[in-house]
Parts: sequence; structure tokens; C-alpha cells
Amino acid sequence: MKKKYTALFTIPMIVIMLLSNSFIMARTKLSGSKIYGNVVDEQKKPLDFATILLMHAKDSAMVKSSVSDVEGKYLFESIAPGEYLISANMVGYKKVYSKPFSIGANQAELNIPQLQTSLNSRELKEISITVQKPLIERRLDKLIMNVENSSVSAGNTAMEVLEKAPG
Repeated sequence: MKKKYTALFTIPMIVIMLLSNSFIMARTKLSGSKIYGNVVDEQKKPLDFATILLMHAKDSAMVKSSVSDVEGKYLFESIAPGEYLISANMVGYKKVYSKPFSIGANQAELNIPQLQTSLNSRELKEISITVQKPLIERRLDKLIMNVENSSVSAGNTAMEVLEKAPG
């Protein structure tokens, strides 16, 4: 008789706990504001997968980060009231910042003006490629030891280098 009583008591308690947990989660999702916008390049093409940072306007401390989708859009949810700015960055492009803005306690959402960035190109004066031969080369019929840039050959005679050679 005691087992039936505990089973009848625990099942409704589990249901009540699950329902109250879902109400609490739904309530916390609704608190705060939404900030959204998009980022494009100089040809007005959306920048997909750009890193977007929401920062405090006062000290540029990061609040949240996001990544733009394939249409260049980003979204920050559950943002507390305050003064913020947004930064967008992508490899090969210049970092761009929004103007500082504020979001109030009664403001549900805020659309940030479009952020436009440009290519960050650099010209190199000169490129130099250097290749060193490996110290030991194995071929089908022989083993070659290249001693040109080796520390083995520094200050040694040809006979001493041959003594230190493998095999």
C-alpha cells in the first residue's frame, strides 16, 4: 500500500517541477532586449561568418559575441539596458565599428544601421624563398650527406666529417 502512495505522489510532483521549469525558462528568455543588424562589404554584398562583438561604449569591454549568417545578419538577445557599440571583423577586411548607441529598459528591440567594411589589402615589397637541402638524402643505390649548411662540417676536415657520417 505504501508503494502505491509514493508512486501517486511522485509522478504529479515531477510534472509540476517540469512545468515550473519551462515557465521559468520562457520568462528569462523574454527579459532583455534584442539588437540586430547586418554587415556588408564595399559592393554591398553581405559578409557571411564575420565576427560581431557587442561592447560597452564606456570601456569597450566585450558583452557578447556572435557570427553573421550567410546574409550578413547578426542578432544579440537578452541585452540589459545601457550604452553599447558593435564591432565587425573578418579576415581580409578592415575592422568596422558602429556609432555608440543606448538601449532603454522599455525598448524591446533595436535595429543597428548597416555596417560597411572594405578590403584590407597590403602590398609586399619583396618575397624571398630559400630552400635548404636535407642533411641526408636516400636514393635507391646510395646515401648522400649534404654538409654545406651542416654543423657537422663547421671547423672539421673532410676526414672528420666522413667519420661522423651515418653508415
